[in-house]
Amino acid sequence: MNSKDVIYIDSEDDITAIIGKVKSAKNKIVALVPPKRASVLQSAVNLKLLQKAAVTAEKHVVLITNDHSLVTLAAGVRMPVAKNLQSRPEVPIMEAPVDDSEEVIDGQTIPVGDVAKTLGAVIAGKSGSKPKTEDQQEKTEVGGAALNAAKINDPVNKAVNKIKSKIPNFNSFRKKVFLIGGGAVVLAAFLIWAIVFAPKATITITAKTSPVNINKKLTMDTNLAQSDPAKFSLKPVVQQIKKSVATEFDATGTKDIGAKAKGTITVRNCDYADDELTLPVGTKFTGANGKVFVTTKAVSVAGRIPPGSTCTLGGAQAGKTDVTVEALESGTAYNVGSQGYAVSVAGKVDGVGAEMSGGTTEVIKIVSQEDVDKSKAQLPPADSNAAKAELKALFAADQIVIEESFEVKAGPVVSAPNVGEQSARAKITQETTFTITGITRTDIDAILKTALDDVTRDKSDQQAYSYGEDRVAFQDYERVNDGVNKASLVTTGFVGPKIDVNQLAEQLVDKRYGEIQAIVNNIPGVQDVTIDLSPFWISRAPEAHKIDIKFSVANGS
Repeated sequence: MNSKDVIYIDSEDDITAIIGKVKSAKNKIVALVPPKRASVLQSAVNLKLLQKAAVTAEKHVVLITNDHSLVTLAAGVRMPVAKNLQSRPEVPIMEAPVDDSEEVIDGQTIPVGDVAKTLGAVIAGKSGSKPKTEDQQEKTEVGGAALNAAKINDPVNKAVNKIKSKIPNFNSFRKKVFLIGGGAVVLAAFLIWAIVFAPKATITITAKTSPVNINKKLTMDTNLAQSDPAKFSLKPVVQQIKKSVATEFDATGTKDIGAKAKGTITVRNCDYADDELTLPVGTKFTGANGKVFVTTKAVSVAGRIPPGSTCTLGGAQAGKTDVTVEALESGTAYNVGSQGYAVSVAGKVDGVGAEMSGGTTEVIKIVSQEDVDKSKAQLPPADSNAAKAELKALFAADQIVIEESFEVKAGPVVSAPNVGEQSARAKITQETTFTITGITRTDIDAILKTALDDVTRDKSDQQAYSYGEDRVAFQDYERVNDGVNKASLVTTGFVGPKIDVNQLAEQLVDKRYGEIQAIVNNIPGVQDVTIDLSPFWISRAPEAHKIDIKFSVANGS
């Protein structure tokens, strides 16, 4: 036996919540029991959404209600309705609206007899049918929606549907009104733009001009607070970057860091009778085998005894004292026996040493100066072109780079570890500083304008056509001292016939292409004119403030 889900709608439920409950129902037949005057279902749109969602979810929704308005809405969407949970659901018939117009049921088209027969057949079917079993009754309830759907073929329902189909769709009509109105607004806006705002004209005059050579000596000082173009004294823009190159190498130097041999030497003095002989720290004693020892502290030695006596170094008359010494270098080679030593002082002075001991040998690898010098040749060269391109990219669009100011300064070679320090492998690094200078276009333009104004000041019929700002070059660049440089600014400007652009623009208003050409070509000194009227539908020059007059140079002639 087929069963059904009964869902009781709360007054707070919206249509989304109701649809969700229907979709989550376990059975295909879903009986919806709304509260009295349920506002959420008093909307044909909501019922259509509910019906569509039920069809999509393969559910058969039945409204359980006696509310006449709700039954009428259900008829509009063909949703089955039952008076209670035990009643058989039926699709309610929409009542035909009362209308005095021609949209009425035509008795000739739908005979009363046919209607009676149809209704009679239905009534006979109801009264003459045999009592149904419980299983048949349940099947009838399951297919209630389908049985009632057949009623739409009833002649009365056909007539109602015919009337309904001829009722004007207000939503569709409103959309059409909005579309037509919107299109009219857009069209009006376009016409206003096309007639009032869009028209413009660009008149480019090519005039016969004369070249003016400009050569100004500039001083560029980074210490200036600001530029003074009138005095050709400018505050430059300086860009600087540093790049390092490095290479590694094996250390080849050696050093014995073993202990130094030590001992005592008896110093003998036969020269100094009246004054003592003072030997400073580091006095050298060279043995017969060539090994050198040095004193570790200062010592004084008396002269011969007695004064004026004949003295021999080995005799009793010589002054004598003992001094502690150590080997000049470490190593076992300095562990020597007793021997005589020559002293690195003038006169009759010598020394006799006892046995020297304690010297050890321990040779290590160290970084030598020779290693560093050889590795310098292996350093990769600094990429000046790449550094220059990187520097130029740092300048803003309103700044002009002085190519001649590019400077490369290599720093010292630094070894790590340092020369003389222990290491089997070392690295040298060299840092190079790249510098380039630029000037702001505002300063350059001010200088060029001043130069050409000087030329045209006494010529009322002449004006500047080009200040040469696009051909600027710098020559004789010179570094005076730190932060101060000099260079010559060189370019060529052009002057030609003076034309009052405001007056000319007023003359060209509302003139056609040929008229504009004739007016401009009649101006003395004009060689050619190019006219651009836009947009394409414009055939006459617009208002004066929309006419842009430009000048170009005719080969400097």
